[in-house]
Amino acid sequence: MINCPWCSCFPRPGNDIDDLCYLFACAAWKTWSDLRDSQRLDINISEDSITDMLLLEMLRRTNRIACTRYTRWNESKSGADWHWWFVSGNRGFPMLIQAKRLYSKSGRYEALTYKKGSRYDQTNTLLRTARNRNNDWFPLFCFYNFWSSPSLPQNPLWGCSLASAQSVKDHLLLSGQRKNDIDSIFPMSVPWCNLVCPFDDSEIDFPDAVRRRVMLTLEIKDAPEIRELPPEVQQLLRRGGSNEYLSEPSERRDSLAGMVVVSDQPIEGRD
Repeated sequence: MINCPWCSCFPRPGNDIDDLCYLFACAAWKTWSDLRDSQRLDINISEDSITDMLLLEMLRRTNRIACTRYTRWNESKSGADWHWWFVSGNRGFPMLIQAKRLYSKSGRYEALTYKKGSRYDQTNTLLRTARNRNNDWFPLFCFYNFWSSPSLPQNPLWGCSLASAQSVKDHLLLSGQRKNDIDSIFPMSVPWCNLVCPFDDSEIDFPDAVRRRVMLTLEIKDAPEIRELPPEVQQLLRRGGSNEYLSEPSERRDSLAGMVVVSDQPIEGRD
């Protein structure tokens, strides 16, 4: 099991992608620890708070991540928290991310629902946003976890996990609303550090590696192709990211709460 560099830790590995792998693993470790302590101390932590603090810590510790946040009003339109790009040069793999936390007392993702035909259901909205982009963005749920169930691995790397939004929808549609418990959702999830852990094939570049890992670990037959970075991503990379809140909605932002760019190289303007 990996030790966390935000506590007292091993030295970081030497190459760039190994470093990102380590960073994502430790973000999961921190989430697991925070949710464990929030349960013990009876303090409720929202998904937004977890996301903001994780990004803050990651931005402090690497210059290979940049982000910008939009308005909370925009989030309600897209069903997504964040638009993530995994990039190398001028190419990237885009994903739509909606965060849901596990409530360890109930053992459920209480806010994870699917209502057939509902225009306002977040799962529907998340998938519809991806479709409206010609399925160029891959929709995923990111789960923030801590559990003490003896039937599940007691491993902090599961503090942040991912699942296909389509798989979650299909599961809830077939099994019913109350199947949002961790025992039901766990089999379709993977630790999120799987996205950036290195591949044996040294010839494959970073966005292709992330795309391949998504398809392999989530058992997805197809995923959006790697594409040229749109202007807003290029702009974020050029200015090194900003955490300022942008108050005016914009079609260019696709009604998202924010954007995160993860690069295989240091980002200009990030120290």
